[in-house]
Amino acid sequence: MHLKKSPVKDGRTYLSIVESRREPKTGKPQKVTIQKLGYLEDLAKEHSDPIGHCTGIVAEMNRAKAADHAPFGVFTLACAWLKKESLR
Repeated sequence: MHLKKSPVKDGRTYLSIVESRREPKTGKPQKVTIQKLGYLEDLAKEHSDPIGHCTGIVAEMNRAKAADHAPFGVFTLACAWLKKESLR
């Protein structure tokens, strides 16, 4: 998983967590959005370093996924992590 920074027409940047996978039938690579995080400018109001904060979330999710060795439950993990972060 990695942090994707998408420029938007109005000049803002949208952040999301994306995972690269292979299509089972064709074997072609595809990117799947795991979690939408929001606009960088909005996140900057909540965190002094929004890119660093979101990169930390992705790193934690990657560690948890590697520890579980489970191909499923990543979205549930993302939701639980973001809920925990919002309660802080």
